Amino acid sequence: MAAAGLVLAIIAGSLLFSVRAQEYADIGFLQAKLILVMVGTLSALVLHNNHGAQLESASEARLRGHAVLSILCWIGALVCGRMIAFATT
Repeated sequence: MAAAGLVLAIIAGSLLFSVRAQEYADIGFLQAKLILVMVGTLSALVLHNNHGAQLESASEARLRGHAVLSILCWIGALVCGRMIAFATT
């Protein structure tokens, strides 16, 4: 479900970006958002690749560390996405 939501968000974001791509490309908040989404996504992929789909072999410390990173990435991406509106003219 999370993967489907991510794919939908990427498609919708790409469509929104395409409207004024030249203007949006220079906005620091968009660049930060893209980095945060990429880090959050890659982190989840690496975790699942290393410990299986159900994460049975992952230690509790590893899961907690990933949870903190994930929360920071996704909340940061949401905040940056909202700030894009304030950065455009």
